[in-house]
Amino acid sequence: MTKDLAGLPFWYANADDLVYVAKENGCFVNACPQELGKFASPFIEKQEYTGHYTAAPWGISPHILHYLKTVTKDKAINLDIQEWNAEYKTLTGRQTTIKCHQLLYEQLPHLHLPPPPEMMKSVEAIEICIAERELPVVLKTPFSSSGRGILWIREPQLTNAERNWIKGAIQKQGFISVEKGLNKTLDFAMEFYADGKGNIRYEGLSVFGTEQKGAYTGNILVSQAVLQKKIEAVIGKEQFENVRKAVAETLKTVYAHSYNGYLGVDMIAYEQNNQTLIHPCVEVNMRYTMGLVALRLFERYIHPEAVGNFYVTFDKEPGKALVKHIAMQKEHPLVIHEQRIRQGYLSLCPVSEQTNYRAYIIV
Repeated sequence: MTKDLAGLPFWYANADDLVYVAKENGCFVNACPQELGKFASPFIEKQEYTGHYTAAPWGISPHILHYLKTVTKDKAINLDIQEWNAEYKTLTGRQTTIKCHQLLYEQLPHLHLPPPPEMMKSVEAIEICIAERELPVVLKTPFSSSGRGILWIREPQLTNAERNWIKGAIQKQGFISVEKGLNKTLDFAMEFYADGKGNIRYEGLSVFGTEQKGAYTGNILVSQAVLQKKIEAVIGKEQFENVRKAVAETLKTVYAHSYNGYLGVDMIAYEQNNQTLIHPCVEVNMRYTMGLVALRLFERYIHPEAVGNFYVTFDKEPGKALVKHIAMQKEHPLVIHEQRIRQGYLSLCPVSEQTNYRAYIIV
C-alpha cells in the first residue's frame, strides 16, 4: 500500500510543495491531465532546492520521522523534521479516543450517546464483560484504524480463535478496547486541523463506505453542502451543529496544544429502539485521512455540480489491477471542462503489472 499509493499527496499538496516518491510516481505526475492546473513537484534527490520546507508525512511515527531524516541527510534541501514526542504514542492510541468520548458525554448531555468503551487487560475480564453485556460487542486493539484490529463478538462463549486473537492483541499492545456493537446506518467523519498552539480549524465533512468487518472502501465525492444536508437529514440540523462544536472543543482540549496537523474524527449514525442516533467519536485519526483526500479532490478538481466516488481497492493477483485500470479508462472516458472533471475515470496513482492497491475516482 505504501508503494502503490505513494502518489496520493500530489492531489492534496499545494503547487509549491515537494512530494517524496519513487521515480515512477514522479513521472506519473507529469502524465496527469494538465488541464487540471499545476501540481506539486516530485522531490528529486540530486537537485538543489532554495527556500525552507517542513516535512508533512501522512501520519507521525518514530519510524517515518527517522526515515525522513535518513533519506534527506546530506541532500541540498533546508527541511524541518519534527522530533518524536512521547505524548504522541498516547494521542494516537484508542485510549485517547475513549477520553474524547468521555468529554463529549459532558458536553452533549441531551444526546443519547452509547456507553464509553472500556480498556481491558485480560481474557478473563473480557469474558466476564461479554457475559454481562447485551451482544454484540466490539473488541478493538489500541493502535489500529481504518477497520483493522477489530473483532466482533456475537455469541456469549468465546471460540478458541477469538480467545487466541484476544491473547495475542493484549500481549502485543497491552490492552483491548471493549464497546457496544451498534446497528450502523451511515459512516461519516469530520475533518479538522490543529495548529499546535491551542487552535482547531474545521475543514469539512466526508461520507465513506466500509466493508462488513469495517475496512474502509471509499468516499462519496459531492459538495460540502450536499454532504451536510445528507447528514442533517439523518440526525437533524441543530444536532449536527451541536456535535460539530462539541467535537472541535474536545479536540482543542486534547490535541491542539501538543499536535500540529490534521485530525479526522470518524462518526456513525445508528438505529436503536426505532430511533436514529449518532456516535460522534468512534475513532480519532491523528493524521491525514482518505476523507481529507476526498474533500480536497472535490474542492480542487471536480465540477461543483458533479457527483462521484473515490475508491481504494485491492487485487492480490499480479496484473489484475492493470487490466481493470485499462478497462475502466475505456468504459469511463475522462471529460474535463474549465479545469474541472465533469465525468469519467481517473487513477490517482500509477498502475503497473506489479500494482495491488489502486486509488481512483469515477465521476
